Amino acid sequence: MVCKFGQQNALALAEVLDKGFLGAGNLPAKFKIGISGCPLCYCESWLRDFGAFGKLKGWTVIVGGRAGARPRIGDKIAENVPSEDIPGLLEKTLQAYRELGKNGERLGTTIERVGLEALRAAAGI
Repeated sequence: MVCKFGQQNALALAEVLDKGFLGAGNLPAKFKIGISGCPLCYCESWLRDFGAFGKLKGWTVIVGGRAGARPRIGDKIAENVPSEDIPGLLEKTLQAYRELGKNGERLGTTIERVGLEALRAAAGI
């Protein structure tokens, strides 16, 4: 089923990310990704370690969100990103998380500890 408000192809992007990053390993803690084809964010992109939602001009990318006992709305790091640039942005985010994250610490907690600008600098974003 596809959302009638979809503006980007979430299934195609999710498949690319799944093939390229499943079992990325060597991360401080679990890492969740949410891809939504429209701004209604049915996959809860704002509540995932790495999320993206589609808009007319491309993808809006969010990092550091989480649900659960201590929910955190993620931080927007990019807008109007073409589909082909999302895997590179995810790789940069993962690398920064590997460098800055402490064992057992989710990405949102890392961002709270070091700051979004430190993550952006480490990722080169």
